[in-house]
Amino acid sequence: MGVRGAKPMAEPAFESVVRLWCVSDIHTDIKENLQWVKRLSDTEYLNDALIVAGDVSDSMDTLELTLATLKRKYADVFFVPGNHDLWTDDVDSISKLHQIVALCQRLQIHTAARRIGTEKQGCWVCPILSWHHQSWDPEPDLQGWDLPSEPAQCMVDFERCRFPPGVSMFDESAARKVDTLNDRLEVLAPLADRKDDEPLVTFSHFLPYIDLLLEKRFLMIPCLAKASGSDFLQKRLESLKPAVHIFGHTHFGWDT
Repeated sequence: MGVRGAKPMAEPAFESVVRLWCVSDIHTDIKENLQWVKRLSDTEYLNDALIVAGDVSDSMDTLELTLATLKRKYADVFFVPGNHDLWTDDVDSISKLHQIVALCQRLQIHTAARRIGTEKQGCWVCPILSWHHQSWDPEPDLQGWDLPSEPAQCMVDFERCRFPPGVSMFDESAARKVDTLNDRLEVLAPLADRKDDEPLVTFSHFLPYIDLLLEKRFLMIPCLAKASGSDFLQKRLESLKPAVHIFGHTHFGWDT
């Protein structure tokens, strides 16, 4: 029953809040993981944004299914490819990265910086493309362990990823090549519209700082430290100075 002259009740403040969620390494080519994505609520997150920090699937069909499913559940979905996403049997991995960006554009998945939130209050979310290189790891190899000493001996990337001539994962050239795509694809360009008081959240698949990784003596496969991070990514963050940076790849559930 209404009351003449009564002022309308204000909408609850929480209804205008946009929550920002993050996840990485969901590997939906594993049946149980894809089912987890499909079981996410169809209504709980429709006002929210989701960061997916890489490693969904090397199958373009599975990647499309996963991202399309997430887009139906979240208002905004941000994505950056991981190493698993760039495994390929035909085109080179740089070409596949471009294919993934085109797929994301078609699905309205964000692969460049974008503001989220309300008109009065919000933040910026910015993906950063990166690739691992061995010189990122300054820690000496462990001695006396009967374990692989080089990541190429135990990491599928060195078999399933392909780069154009002159670009290699055995030096810094692959990492440098992927980093330049941040400029060529204008990933960071929208940040020109960011106001000084608006927080910035960046994310990548790989690690920007070596101290975000456990010491080699605590790793099951110590040499994988050589295939985990990027100095080029670190330089990007030092320039951008985000309030928060999110990364994936390690499969360690921790923050620092």
